[in-house]
Amino acid sequence: MFDKEKFKALIHYAIARVEDPKNLGAIKLNKILWYVDGNIFIRSGLSLTGARYVKQPMGPVPKAMLPILQEMQRDGLIRIDEVSYYGKTKKQYTSLVEPRTASFSSDHLEIINHVVDAISKRHTGASISEATHGNAWKLAEMGEEIPFHAAMIDDLADVSDEDAAWALRRMEAGDAQLVA
Repeated sequence: MFDKEKFKALIHYAIARVEDPKNLGAIKLNKILWYVDGNIFIRSGLSLTGARYVKQPMGPVPKAMLPILQEMQRDGLIRIDEVSYYGKTKKQYTSLVEPRTASFSSDHLEIINHVVDAISKRHTGASISEATHGNAWKLAEMGEEIPFHAAMIDDLADVSDEDAAWALRRMEAGDAQLVA
């Protein structure tokens, strides 16, 4: 179930964590939300925010994104600037007040911090967009929802022999513990 306040808190925290607004445009912000919700879904079976993501040309985008950003700007939480970026218009985000983190566990904050830092510091909008164009994205129609369980197809598609051997060892170790 969609948790609007937690979704807003995640957006706000991600924006505040990126020190230089030049490092966070709309594409990166959308992908941060996708990867945070997806990582937590893979670990727990539930996304952090319950947001629904739809296929768009640059990758998955939360359905609720635009109205929530407008609300946050209207409420004085963030500022959205449009800047020229290589001949195109790019949105940049700045936090105007300290974000609330009370709704996130320490495990959630660890995941959020890792995802925000990885995407904002090591990716361009184009590179992170390309990274989200996996099997689940390819199978969806434009504007169609991409459920997280479908996104796991991508994780299962690239299992190496080493990964398979590790999983087999873990299963055998678990079986040995059950028998003992």
